[in-house]
Amino acid sequence: MSAITAAEPVVAPGAAQALHALSEAGFVLALVTNAPMEPSHEQLSTLGWNRYFGAIITSDSGSGVKPSPEPIEQALRTVDVAPAQAIMVGDTSYDLVAARRASVASVLVTNSQQPVREAAELADVIIATLRELLAVVCNPARNPR
Repeated sequence: MSAITAAEPVVAPGAAQALHALSEAGFVLALVTNAPMEPSHEQLSTLGWNRYFGAIITSDSGSGVKPSPEPIEQALRTVDVAPAQAIMVGDTSYDLVAARRASVASVLVTNSQQPVREAAELADVIIATLRELLAVVCNPARNPR
């Protein structure tokens, strides 16, 4: 998911369905964003999505910002998940660089756009929309872990 910075939440296609399905399937979810805490929490609350996340790590959480691996590492510690068991889902090269540096598998969501070459080269799996995410993480042949 992209950083949350605008007054109105910008929701990627399939995001609500993916969050619900992953949560229902028992996945532990964390959000790492380069946006500050206040607007992030406000927008998640507006969308009713706070309940999905065991950790919400923002730019002012004290662990830096992506592409540093530290925010991902902080999220993993908070939800008690090992890097080898985690998958970073992102839509920017910063997301994928941070995942690689944190030793976490990655899924690039292109949102039906042509991916930036650098991001595509770093991704373990590339999907067009978040609607495809559950099929990736639940399918051993496609799951990057």
